This record gives sequence, structure tokens and C-alpha cells, in this order.
Amino acid sequence: MAAPLKLVNTKDLREFDSDNYEYIAYQAALQLAASDSADPGILALQFTDSAGHYKVGGMIDTFYNQSVGTHPGSSLSIGQTTQYLYQKKGTAAETDSDIRSPLKQDVGATNDLREQTSSEVNDLTDVLLNRIMTYEHPGTFRLGSSAPSGDYSVLLSGIFTDTQTDGTTVTYNIYKRTQNSNIYTDYAGSPPTAVLPVGVKRDGGGSGTYEGFIELTQNQTQVSFGQRAKTRIMSSTDYIGAYQL
Repeated sequence: MAAPLKLVNTKDLREFDSDNYEYIAYQAALQLAASDSADPGILALQFTDSAGHYKVGGMIDTFYNQSVGTHPGSSLSIGQTTQYLYQKKGTAAETDSDIRSPLKQDVGATNDLREQTSSEVNDLTDVLLNRIMTYEHPGTFRLGSSAPSGDYSVLLSGIFTDTQTDGTTVTYNIYKRTQNSNIYTDYAGSPPTAVLPVGVKRDGGGSGTYEGFIELTQNQTQVSFGQRAKTRIMSSTDYIGAYQL
């Protein structure tokens, strides 16, 4: 993968080093956290469209139909309730005017500066997704009977129940992480350095006339990599960010 370029000392271009990816990974994660029910990668109990979706798995709640103390054993019968969970397939839209491809150095006879190809953007996004899932950044999900922390909000309420021996039930929800309050401690006690990639400035936005180079804004970085991340997550059922239950 050709590393994206960054701006150093307001005028010099250098390639990203390994630590620089952490900041843009977090920006991509914020875009994932903003996903709604129409976006690829989101979890749901069912979908209204007919595009087809990956079955993440399911939970079977098994219970006795009789109350505790019922006897003899021949009077007992077992009931089950099954609930499946799905993850939305599809390709995320990249029509926002802030979508950009980062600049790279095309190492060769001329050492040209070029925009990353779509394939290279895929490779870079995969690196970011690895970090997003490793640190459980915003946009990641958890199953639980209570929120893991204040960083999470309920995405799907009461999707599963577990019936206990005494007849009581424990209800489980799917939680989505919306922020990472540990961002200041996940990286050796300090936040990731705010390093943004360099891109091409064009008149009228992403597809206009070339006007030079510019450091991408935070929103351009967030939208560009976050939207591609949604698509990459759903590349296959065993890809980074594809869930299993």
C-alpha cells in the first residue's frame, strides 16, 4: 500500500508513519457511529428492502412451559423462542462533495505525486478498520443486558431474552458505541496526534478543476474513509467489522 502524504512544517510533504493512522482511524469511526438503518454494516432484526443481508447468527431461548415445582417429569414440556440478527449488505454512497482520495508518492522513475487509486484507498481503509475494531472505537457494537459504559447507546432494544429457572427473564440489547472517552489513555496515556492527509484541491469540490494541494479537513477525512469503511466491512461475512453471534 502506498502510504498517504501529510503536511509537515506547513510546507513539506512526508509519508504517514505507523502512528499517524490512529487519528484518521478515529475520524472514520465517528462516521461509522453516525450510521443509520439505511447504511451498510448496521445491525438489525430485519430489513424492509430486498437486497439480502448477512445472518449474523441467532439466540435460542429454551425454557420449561411449566412453573418451578411441577411434577412428575412426564408433565414437563419445553418451549423455545428463536431470534436472528442480521447485518446490512450494500455499498455506501460516496457522493458527498467532501469525498477525497489522499495524495501519495508514486515511487518510480519520476516519483510523481498522485491520488491513491480506489484499490489503495481500500487497503488503507482496511488498516483503519483494524484499529477501529482493536480499540472498539465509535461505530462498534456490543450485546449485553446493560450498557458497557456511558460511551454506548441502545441500538436495538430487547432483542433477546434469557428465561431463568425461576421464570424470570434477562433482556439483552445491542449497544452502539458513540464515543470513546478512553481515547486519551488508549494510546500510551495521550490522544493520537492530529495528523490529516493531503489531497488535491479542485474548483467546485471533489471533481472540479485542479487547483493544487491542500490538507484535508477533519470532515473530509471522516466522510471519505468512514463511507469506504462501511463498504469494506460488508465485503464478506468474515471481514473486519462483520459480526458473528
